[in-house]
Order: sequence, then structure tokens, then C-alpha cells
Amino acid sequence: MNTATSVFSPITIEAPGTSPLFVEASAHPLLKAEVRETLERLLKLLDNEARAQSIPVSKSEVRGFTDPEDEADSLVVTQWVEAPVQTALTYWDRLGAAVEIWTNQLPKEDASLVAEQIAVEVRWEPDARPT
Repeated sequence: MNTATSVFSPITIEAPGTSPLFVEASAHPLLKAEVRETLERLLKLLDNEARAQSIPVSKSEVRGFTDPEDEADSLVVTQWVEAPVQTALTYWDRLGAAVEIWTNQLPKEDASLVAEQIAVEVRWEPDARPT
């Protein structure tokens, strides 16, 4: 289990995976206790999905984002995979479906939190070999 901590604040996120987890300073103001708990469960889901689909993950990142149009704050979770573009895009589609199913099974408040305050994206390493 990885623990991401920051020298900028005492925020800790327990992450179940073996890849490094980086939490950017921009995320810190958004990581209230209830958000952190839901985020930890989401990170576990992401790790499980990558493992189930045999997708190697090089790192995960959590950062804050402010929408310039409505000034709403949200967290963006990026999972970096070691896979070629097409494999990564296919994985992202499957991961999106898994996150949607998981979100629909959450209590209403947690589901709203995920839908309104957390986004998930997949990025790929440009030099990854075909899997």
C-alpha cells in the first residue's frame, strides 16, 4: 500500500496499488475527510481494474482543477499506464464503465460527490510497447 503525503500539508491518502501516488498541492484544499474517504475507495477500484485488465500503471496523480466557466472546483485523478495509445484508450473506456457502475452503487451523497467533484482520466507513456 502506498501512502501519498505532501510536504506542503498533512494530507495523507491511502492508496492500495504498487505504483507511486502523487498528490499535487492544488488538490489539498479539496481533500476534506469525506472526499478523501471516497477518493481512497476510487483509487482502489482503479488499481483493481488495471490489475484485472493486465494494464501496468506507472503512477497515479491527484490534482485540483477549477473550471474557468463556472469556477467549480474538482479533483482530477490521472492514472498513467504503460501501454500503447489504442490499448490505453480501450482501457479508459472500460474503466469509465466500471467507475459508472461503482458510482451507481454508492450511497446518494457519495455518488453525487463523485459525479460533481471527481474526474478520472487515463494517460499513457508515449514509448510503451504493445501489450
